[in-house]
Amino acid sequence: MEKVSILLPTVGRPTLGSTIQSLIDQTYENWEALVVVNNCPEIPVIPDDPRVSVLEVGALANNTGASARNIGFAAAKGDFIGTLDDDDWYEPTFLEAMVPVLRDGEADLVYCRTTLRNRDTHKPYGTWLYPFNADVLPKAGYILSPSILYKRQMLEGYQLHADGKGRNSDWIFYVERSRAGFKFQHVDQLLTNLCVDEGIWRYWAPGGFRALCEADMRGSSELQAARSGESDGTEPVRERPVVVRQRRKRASRGDGELGLPSAEGEQA
Repeated sequence: MEKVSILLPTVGRPTLGSTIQSLIDQTYENWEALVVVNNCPEIPVIPDDPRVSVLEVGALANNTGASARNIGFAAAKGDFIGTLDDDDWYEPTFLEAMVPVLRDGEADLVYCRTTLRNRDTHKPYGTWLYPFNADVLPKAGYILSPSILYKRQMLEGYQLHADGKGRNSDWIFYVERSRAGFKFQHVDQLLTNLCVDEGIWRYWAPGGFRALCEADMRGSSELQAARSGESDGTEPVRERPVVVRQRRKRASRGDGELGLPSAEGEQA
């Protein structure tokens, strides 16, 4: 059974424990989490599990997690690599569904459908899954970071990096690795959750990323209208927020411009 390493940078958000709990709740059990603590004076309460390692590294550059993920990868032992931010989470069958696709197919990176949610309330805004295309703006072909799982060869000899403004590290990674010959494949299953601020969601204007997500949630009958920039003004379907239980605290010590919107839309 292939081992999966999850690179998990944290700036100390109180949701870190829930993020880790979503790993503990996985039906596929052969994983490890490398929690890279960046400029955080106190580690939040996290679940107690021997598969979770905490790496305290002091203060790193604010480059959308690239440096922290590089540090995590240096300590990773897994055959496959995933990434989570400290306020996002997996559905319980994420690894069970994704590992066989990566193991048995020709792709080097696989990614799935993601629910975008309000960071504070977990209200669902919509879902996102579109084929990656390195030659178009990411609003039309972007991969959301919690949705990915890839073979470790994609990072061997490669350093994740941000652009000159300290952002866009995910998009740069996808584009550069794609152009280096690595193959991508999507899985149309709703398996991950990504949280965004209300202001960031409003930044994605109707007719673009935001409308496509809302249309996906309402159903395929709305999708064509969203793609053409039309909108009927209806609200997306509401789902119950995911409630993730907490466990006790464990004792633990241990990015060139490629077409993204403004830094206002970046995740920490």
